[in-house]
Amino acid sequence: MPDGKQLEKVLEDLAASRSEYARELSELKDSMDSEEGSPEGAPTEEPFRIQAVRVATSTSRIPSQPVGVGSAFNTAWKEAGYAPIFLLELETKRIAAVKAANVKNLCQNIAYEDVKFQELPETFVVSRALADPELSLYRELRRLLTTFTGALAAFLALAVVTAVAPELPLMLNAISLGSVLTLLVICWPVACRRCLSMFWIGA
Repeated sequence: MPDGKQLEKVLEDLAASRSEYARELSELKDSMDSEEGSPEGAPTEEPFRIQAVRVATSTSRIPSQPVGVGSAFNTAWKEAGYAPIFLLELETKRIAAVKAANVKNLCQNIAYEDVKFQELPETFVVSRALADPELSLYRELRRLLTTFTGALAAFLALAVVTAVAPELPLMLNAISLGSVLTLLVICWPVACRRCLSMFWIGA
């Protein structure tokens, strides 16, 4: 969700939900102090906290802009139906899609268990899904080469270089290598960020 009125409205509604839920819990506590037991249908007193986080689904080439989330993020996002807003329960690794219109009552809906969470796969690791601003070029390259597409592309590139390079003059080989590296930096956001960060003031 980009910056704008819609994002501001969601954050305002979430703040309103927190305040209203805190008020309800305070009233519930006062009620339990004056009468033994809790009113029927009262919200759970188990504490929980909602931390609003906005993530980028792709990495920006500009060093001052956000880094995209990890590939494991799609595993969780798919379970939420690729909803623009969702809840991720870290302890139990569960996820639930949320409609923007329901954010104003989100805390209450969680307390009354009106929010339907889905279990994430056991192999899902939260740390791998989050954005890593310190992502190294080497680690990202290694990750790409361990995929089928990346390994195949690397094999084909190596085969072409092995077959063609010996037949070309040294200068032409150097120009070709420089052109390929320049194209790689332009097309690969992580490499582009690393190159620009060497000259980016305040990066």
